[in-house]
Amino acid sequence: MSEPPQQNRCEKLETHRYRRTLQIVLIALTLSGSCVAFVCFHSLSSPDGAYYDPGIGLAASGCLLFEKGQYRILGTNSVQFVGSYSTKGQNVLVFHNSAGRTQEYVFRATLLGLKLHDPSIRPEPDRFFFRRGFSWLPRARGWIDLHLF
Repeated sequence: MSEPPQQNRCEKLETHRYRRTLQIVLIALTLSGSCVAFVCFHSLSSPDGAYYDPGIGLAASGCLLFEKGQYRILGTNSVQFVGSYSTKGQNVLVFHNSAGRTQEYVFRATLLGLKLHDPSIRPEPDRFFFRRGFSWLPRARGWIDLHLF
């Protein structure tokens, strides 16, 4: 005997739901991947923003602030003025400190963070500073390295 039509219909409906769910999941993954790629690779013309730097020795909430041509260090209860900066060309950042010295860096600002390269020092690696909202990424990596490896 053949299966009743109702059971066959239920199997087709179940297969249709499975395919539809799979399509929705694939579309969501594709859109998420596109958003991540955009955030990581879209360049901004200005470095303005707050960046996390674990090397400045401040508390966990300390960060570097680039705003309106001024460069500051933000601590938990204080703001320290370090110097000023200006852009030269499309991707060169010139820092001016209070002693009158200047230093040029090639920069690339993205929605994820700021990459600085000092062209005068060849073996020195590039520095990358995560934006303040993404500071959990290097902290999580440090925790994983400390506790799991």
